[in-house]
Amino acid sequence: MRYLRIPQLVHMDAEPNLQCSHLTQKSDNSDSQERQSAACSQVTVLPLIPSKSVKLRLNFQQEEHFAWDACVWDPMQIAVAFDEQVADLHGLLRVEVLHRAISDGTLRKKLSSGTYAISVAVSIRPRSCNWGAMALHEVTRMFDRVSDLLEEPQRPPHFLDATITMVLKRCKKRAAGIIRDAVLIQGGVRQYEYFKLGDVPIPQGPGNEALILPWTRKGRRARRQEEIRYVWALLAWRDPKSGHWQLSRVHGYDFDDFCIGDCDEWTTWNKVKFDSQHDYALPYQTVSRHDETFQQLQVRIEEHIAGNFFEPASGVPFLPTYTCNVYRPESYGLGVQIWPKYDIDVAVRCVNHLDYTTELKGLALPQDIRLEIEKHDTMDDIRAIIVCRLNRNDRQFGVKVNSSILFEGRHAGKWEIDLWAMPQQPGPRKLFRYWESKLTQFLSISPKVRKKDKRLYMEAHIVPRR
Repeated sequence: MRYLRIPQLVHMDAEPNLQCSHLTQKSDNSDSQERQSAACSQVTVLPLIPSKSVKLRLNFQQEEHFAWDACVWDPMQIAVAFDEQVADLHGLLRVEVLHRAISDGTLRKKLSSGTYAISVAVSIRPRSCNWGAMALHEVTRMFDRVSDLLEEPQRPPHFLDATITMVLKRCKKRAAGIIRDAVLIQGGVRQYEYFKLGDVPIPQGPGNEALILPWTRKGRRARRQEEIRYVWALLAWRDPKSGHWQLSRVHGYDFDDFCIGDCDEWTTWNKVKFDSQHDYALPYQTVSRHDETFQQLQVRIEEHIAGNFFEPASGVPFLPTYTCNVYRPESYGLGVQIWPKYDIDVAVRCVNHLDYTTELKGLALPQDIRLEIEKHDTMDDIRAIIVCRLNRNDRQFGVKVNSSILFEGRHAGKWEIDLWAMPQQPGPRKLFRYWESKLTQFLSISPKVRKKDKRLYMEAHIVPRR
């Protein structure tokens, strides 16, 4: 962790509630102004600032009915290195709250008693994203580096705002009284090791055909380049409590070399018909084996994983992270000058950022939106066809879709779509804002990318209208 603000209170190797001489309180007859001055002086900022850093401005909020020391919890800012991982902010901010809690005499007594703890919620507002304030665990999941939260890393000064909301709670069970264990930051990134076993067969028939072409082509061309496949990826993962193998399916786009999908997509569509483990047909079997026991299924999954019977090409689905940096194709050696002969195929994933009010409780976005973009199609054209695809209330491959409620009631006309695109290699597997120009800026001229591969992954984010 490379951050510059180091509170001079206690070494992290020692227990935070040690009776150190510089942590002991003054006698009751000491002047209150002197105590406040001493508390403030315990927090210092080192003068050394890295050449590439972000100033993270911290604003503390507490419950009103407890006498927090206002001087100790004053707003301040810390310097964080550009290449710092966003996941490391969790530990950084926990240390900050911990040291300030030790400086707050009254609060320190309560935490040392073992009957109280501080519940901490952190929110950060990324630059140039109309997403509002986001919880720290969401920012950790969606962004990789601190510099990804900035729009123009090359143009200082750089600021990010973080709000730290703290609530003092009484513990249900008396603890040991170690202050370090009494500071709890809400939210964590759930991490499992997933294995892709194959694909679950997608229902076919009337109303279940994949919608690929947004406009009628009348058979204008035969497919002469690689296509994007919409799949239901079958995953296996261990339950951390029981140790048993579990199965789940997730929506995905298969690009042959990789697969886009959310492994943590544990939604109701995955439970209704597929609640029974036997309803999943493992690869290399034509039918499910309903007659086998749960233990037999566990053994079969174990053997399948131990034998490495996986699809080696696309691999486990993943979601690319985001970057608020302005996209410059020349920085990655990307961008083709001539429009591809057979156009550009695009797979779109929709993401909602509107508050889930009562009206949006039943919102279910379509999972398969694949477009064929022609030379004359502008960014507004792409946005328009996505909006058209959202206005539906039916079923797609047997899965309920209800996004027409965005066009009804008080939400009608109060939202818009922001487009994000992931460039081809050697560009990073990150999503950049698609602001202007043609999609050819995201295509690669590298010999490592096959000539027939003119495919892009994009996301359409539904945000409040500006």
